[in-house]
Amino acid sequence: VARYFNDDDLAVGTGPVPPRVGATTTYRIFWTADNTLHELTALTLRVPLPPGVTYAERGQASAGDVRFDSASSTMVWTLNRMPESVTRLDGSFDVRVVPTSADAGKILPLTGPLSFEATDAAAGGMILRTMEPLDTNLDTDPQVSGKGKVVE
Repeated sequence: VARYFNDDDLAVGTGPVPPRVGATTTYRIFWTADNTLHELTALTLRVPLPPGVTYAERGQASAGDVRFDSASSTMVWTLNRMPESVTRLDGSFDVRVVPTSADAGKILPLTGPLSFEATDAAAGGMILRTMEPLDTNLDTDPQVSGKGKVVE
């Protein structure tokens, strides 16, 4: 999910909301990996960043490795394994946008589609999932939901 405020109503983003032409707004992208059945191995989550969105160098996770691949402009979270005893892992990273005059009146994408892959250690099968891209409308952030259109 993309947020400007966290669940405790504390700002995790900076800058104007709605985003304003020429001004920098930073948003936090939160990732969650839930496990309810078997041990998972070789977990990888990938989130490409669209043109005009930059990584704000604050990647972190409760386990594994979070890195930004500058060649492909993609955030990557990798974990060797997630045992059955671990039911949830979290990560986050910040992105920033500086809208141009051509963006006025538009809702901007913050990410491309998220992809998740892992191996189910018990079944031996590959798990593949994708999620829709996130945007500046922040549908899951009650304080600023619907305030994603760029203003002059």
